[in-house]
Amino acid sequence: TALHTLEKISDYQPDVILTTCIGCYRAFTHVYPVDLGIEIGIKTQHFHEFFPALLPGKLELLPRKVTFHDPCIMGRHMNIYDEPRQVISSIPGVELVEMYSNREHSLCCGAGGGVLGAFDNVAGQVAIERLQQAADAGSDQLVTSCPTCVVNLKRMVKKAGLDLVVTDIVELVNEAVG
Repeated sequence: TALHTLEKISDYQPDVILTTCIGCYRAFTHVYPVDLGIEIGIKTQHFHEFFPALLPGKLELLPRKVTFHDPCIMGRHMNIYDEPRQVISSIPGVELVEMYSNREHSLCCGAGGGVLGAFDNVAGQVAIERLQQAADAGSDQLVTSCPTCVVNLKRMVKKAGLDLVVTDIVELVNEAVG
C-alpha cells in the first residue's frame, strides 16, 4: 500500500507533499523511510512548516482566545509543540491560552488508536474532559492539527454543554485570510 500511494503521488511530480494531517506527515517523514525503508524522494511538509512564510501581512483581525490541543502523534511521537502555536500567535487579535494539560503533558482527545471505533463511550468521556480544560482556560476556540481529534472533540461539544468552537488549524488560518 505504501508503494502504491507513493506511485500515485509521483504521477503528479510534486516538489512538496503538503499535508494538514499530522498522522500522514508522520507516515511520510518517519514510517516510510525509517520503519519501512522506503525513500520518498519528495520533500514533505506539514501545514505549520509550509505556510508561516506566506502569512505575514495577509491576515485579518480575529479577536478571540484560542487554545491548542497537542495531538498525540504531533507531540509525544514527533516532539512538535512550538510551531503550531507560532502559526496561531501570528494571527492578529488571537490570544493563545494554554490548557492545564499541554505540550508533553497533553491529554489525548480520546479517539486515537482505534478507541473511537471500539470504545465510543470512553472516547467521548476523554474528549469531554479535554474540552472542559479548554473551557477552563477561557478559550473561545480549541484548535488542533489532527482530523481524528477534530472529529472526536467536535462531536462531544454539545454533550459537554460547552460554548466552544473546535477546528483544525487550517480552518483558523483560512478564516484569518478572509
